Amino acid sequence: MQRRKMSEIFDKAWFALWVFIIALAGAVVSFLTKTKEQKPNRQQIMAGFIVSLFVAYITFEIIFYFTSAPRLSAAMCGVASWMGTDALVLLGGILTKFVKGEK
Repeated sequence: MQRRKMSEIFDKAWFALWVFIIALAGAVVSFLTKTKEQKPNRQQIMAGFIVSLFVAYITFEIIFYFTSAPRLSAAMCGVASWMGTDALVLLGGILTKFVKGEK
């Protein structure tokens, strides 16, 4: 029993690491493609990375809750990380329509 719990903890930790890596990659791509007009300072860079990671994690959890598909959820967390807060607005609209039963 104890061994099984430890195995589950390590599996979850390993998957969380992958989500973090995917989200970080999405944040880097977003940063490189969206900051051509002005040069941001370190605080803006760190804030952008933290927001991207947070958005990616929220998206992962929501997608995983509805689909139970970890690979799809991880892929969508990368896209959400790249999109930033726009992904949360889009996802919120989709979920609202889903809950109301609209198409």
